[in-house]
Amino acid sequence: MNPTIFIYLAICAGSSLGDLVFAPYKSAEQYKCGSFMEDRNGRKADVVLSFYYSTIDQFITLISSPFPHQELLSDQALTGDIDELQSSVEKKYWQWIEWQKGWIAISAGLVAVSVLFVIFYIFYKFCVCICTRSSKKQNTDARYDGCKRSMCNLVLFALVSANAFVAFTLLMTSQYAQIGLDKLPNRMNQCIDDLQSYKRDSDMKIRKLLIDDYQVLNSTITKQLSTAGHNVVDRVKKLTGAHVIDVFMNVSKVAQEMHDGLESVHGKVRFLNEEGSRFEAEFSRLRNTANEELVKCLENELEPVRSMCAKAERLLESLAVTQFKIDQKFLPNATENGLSEIVNANITQVLAASNAQFEQLENRIQHEIDRETHSAQNMLKQIGDDLFLVAETISTQLRKVTFEGLYNTVSYVSDPKKTPTIQYIQYSWYVSLVVTSLFILLALIFLFGVLYGICGRRPTYYNDDCCVRSTGGKFYSFGIWAFLLIFIFLAVGTAVLMFSIGNFSNLVCQPMRNPLSHPDSLSLAERYINIWKANHTPENDIEVTLQSKTPAEVIRACSRNETLYNFFDFDKKYHLNKLQDFEKDAYNQLQIFLRTTMENMPEIRPLDSFISRSELKDLEKLAAVNVSKVSQQGLNAIKHAMDELDLVSKTREFEDSLDVNSGRPKAVTLVLEQIKELEAQFAKPLRSRLEALYSNITSLDEK
Repeated sequence: MNPTIFIYLAICAGSSLGDLVFAPYKSAEQYKCGSFMEDRNGRKADVVLSFYYSTIDQFITLISSPFPHQELLSDQALTGDIDELQSSVEKKYWQWIEWQKGWIAISAGLVAVSVLFVIFYIFYKFCVCICTRSSKKQNTDARYDGCKRSMCNLVLFALVSANAFVAFTLLMTSQYAQIGLDKLPNRMNQCIDDLQSYKRDSDMKIRKLLIDDYQVLNSTITKQLSTAGHNVVDRVKKLTGAHVIDVFMNVSKVAQEMHDGLESVHGKVRFLNEEGSRFEAEFSRLRNTANEELVKCLENELEPVRSMCAKAERLLESLAVTQFKIDQKFLPNATENGLSEIVNANITQVLAASNAQFEQLENRIQHEIDRETHSAQNMLKQIGDDLFLVAETISTQLRKVTFEGLYNTVSYVSDPKKTPTIQYIQYSWYVSLVVTSLFILLALIFLFGVLYGICGRRPTYYNDDCCVRSTGGKFYSFGIWAFLLIFIFLAVGTAVLMFSIGNFSNLVCQPMRNPLSHPDSLSLAERYINIWKANHTPENDIEVTLQSKTPAEVIRACSRNETLYNFFDFDKKYHLNKLQDFEKDAYNQLQIFLRTTMENMPEIRPLDSFISRSELKDLEKLAAVNVSKVSQQGLNAIKHAMDELDLVSKTREFEDSLDVNSGRPKAVTLVLEQIKELEAQFAKPLRSRLEALYSNITSLDEK
């Protein structure tokens, strides 16, 4: 018999399986790959830089074309065969140019513009020099020269600002790039650590589901089966209206407990009243003895001793209990009479026969279930053993998946002793700093030219120092010729960087961010994987399963949130989905079991068939009995008596008010000693009994 039948049996028997709670799995570590993209407060990266990089990505996407690697590169060329690469470039050069036409056009255009600009400017300056030889220089401003000069300075200031912005952008991007490259090995290791965490979490989740959760289910089923007979009978009572028997039985039980508790309370009250009388007598004796000493103290002693004696006298007056008398009537007479009627009705004996019938039914059902429990427990144990073997098999296969190769690759690339990659990165950063410094130098030169052009004065024969406009012209001239000197080299370097970085971003970076939008890169990755499969023999079943899917299929499955179990068809090996068929079979067995049980169930007669009319009328009379609550006035009297008997706190207040340095008179010391003796012999035991009485009465009220 499948154990699922007992779950349905427990449900049909009225049990809600409220004890069946599976604790959720909590991962020990959080994933860290990609966490660097958010700052400490969880906010996204800088908006301006995000817009800047997104614009660059859009530009690269616009210029780039899909990589026709299947037409251009053979499998040998993909493995790094130089001869195959050379043959492909020589025979299919036109296809290579067609693929790179966008970047070639941009790079060639940039270099051509720089060369033409330099040639044009040199020709322009040559023509200006020839024309100015024959012209006569003016020593005064012509008409509108001031306006022209202001407009020219404004345009030049805008160009200088743009140049400064370019220099700042180059500096910031180079710094971000350098920081990112320095942290790249650590971030790659974090991503590999996440793969390790994912593997470990998958292992722990599987073991929790198949081992721990099944143990919880097994124990819950066993617990429900132990009380299944009671649950079935309780459900039958509710359906037939026979649950009123339990109501009457419970009323009779509670009434008997209240009746017995009330008699116990009456006995304790009588005893406490006697003890209270003894306490009052002892306190009166103490007060009479102490008064004589206190009177002598007040008559014979001086201040401040006399004031101490007066305080002691007032203390005795405050400790006096006016009347220690607890009333025994905590319940009204009608309530006590009603309890007596319920107890004298002997409901338990009247309903014993009908209740015994249901107890026999409960024992019979529980006996039938207990008879099947042994075989069911064996089946549960067998299923648990099978699930344990499945969990161990999956765990063993997962442990065979290692990422040491990825760790070794990152370690090899990031080790400057094994590869010059780190040195190349360092040199590239130095080059970026040099280029940025050149832009900053040009911006500074042109800025001096603008400032001299705006703030400088016209040179004269008598006032011809450095703070004149001609100095700004010299700065302009020097900056322009310096710019022309490096313009072509910067253009060539920019073209080379744009060509290489643009293609790298198009083939590597963008496909990693959004792989499904670059099918050419996915097909290239599949070709590399196929080449690796051809030269690699799988060591275990898990590698065979993982190699059966392409990267595109894995990415699409992840985007659909499809489980790896279903995606890789692990059910062909572990058959966990067949548990649904087991549930259907268990449900069919459940129907047969319940049908047989209900057919063999004894006939349940109506309630009036085993309770006489007169007994029903007597029970109906009990419904008019009103059991009121305990008198709150009596409870307050007990609380008041407990407070009055707290001699320790009152004497402590008195002792704190005395002056320690003045000493204590004999009368005060005698009073305190007698109060402590009275507290130990009478007050403390009496308070304990009052607390017990108060607790009994409040519990009686809760019934």
